Amino acid sequence: ANPPYEMAGIMPHAEAADMISAEDKDIEAFRKLGITAVQTAPYGGMLRGQTAVIILAGEQASDMILIEEKAMVSTFEDAGRVFPATIMGVMTKYRELFGQARQLLAHEEVYEENPAMPRPSSDEALESIAEVIEGEMMMLMVAPGIKDLYRAMTLERDMDVDFIMANIKEGWRMVDQLKASGKPVLVSTDLPKELKEEKKKDEDEEAEEMDEEAKALMKRKKETYDSFVGQAATFAEAGIPFAFSTMGTKASDLRGNLQRMIKAGLTEETALAALTTTPAEMLGVSNVLGTVEKGKIANLVIADKPYFEEGSNVRMVIADGQVFEFEAKKKKSGNKSGEGIKPESLAGKWSY
Repeated sequence: ANPPYEMAGIMPHAEAADMISAEDKDIEAFRKLGITAVQTAPYGGMLRGQTAVIILAGEQASDMILIEEKAMVSTFEDAGRVFPATIMGVMTKYRELFGQARQLLAHEEVYEENPAMPRPSSDEALESIAEVIEGEMMMLMVAPGIKDLYRAMTLERDMDVDFIMANIKEGWRMVDQLKASGKPVLVSTDLPKELKEEKKKDEDEEAEEMDEEAKALMKRKKETYDSFVGQAATFAEAGIPFAFSTMGTKASDLRGNLQRMIKAGLTEETALAALTTTPAEMLGVSNVLGTVEKGKIANLVIADKPYFEEGSNVRMVIADGQVFEFEAKKKKSGNKSGEGIKPESLAGKWSY
């Protein structure tokens, strides 16, 4: 009925900064894509803990951390066989925790005026939630689906707290509400697989009727698919500021998914901003990240073609002044021996 915080997935006091490993293979995988700085979060549970802003360079975790305890990550994930084991339980638990955190704040305030009364109890989880209530830490609510977004907005109203909606996948269904909030959001880069049209030819009437049903289903699938892929473009057109979230996105899929969003109407300028300036502003690190300027951290990306162009290769990444060079992907050709192909070099002095 009342399991320990860790068993229930309630760890708002857990810090990503304590969990980072410089050997994590994802660091190299995303750096090869030209990603030089990220906000990273603990994984799993309802209240997952606090994020950290890190640079993807450094021999040990302490070298990578730019900002600790930046934001708290919350989800609608239940605890399985203990409370909260259902979505109703999760909603109830959020209200309970925020209510208890407010009671703790009130107790601490009274105790400061009257130290003779019983001391407030020490509770790391409630003390961390209290930081959100007092506006000392932003709260990211992972809300990929339409129901998640409605639940999050309900909790915002009931608990009198502000969320940044994160990893949104179905936000295109409620653009007006998201725009009315006046807050930026985090858009998921985890897209559905590309649709492939099925081509079948049958002569009898029954088969033709089934083909019509299949065509209607395919049309609905295509409309939904287009809405998912075009979500970022829809937000941009509506004037909703957004950054990208790679939660649940494989590094190998990221560039291709971004290209699909651009083909669906997102401009390259907006896509670039969602990877650089917008997240820097959201996280309050515009003074050191987001643009290439004198006095900011030396994070640079060099590609052999425009970054979003199909077939472009990231050849060099400079993260926090550290240089990483990468080989270009070899194009398939009839020349299997590789004769006559000369490797390119970025060595030397360059001007622009």
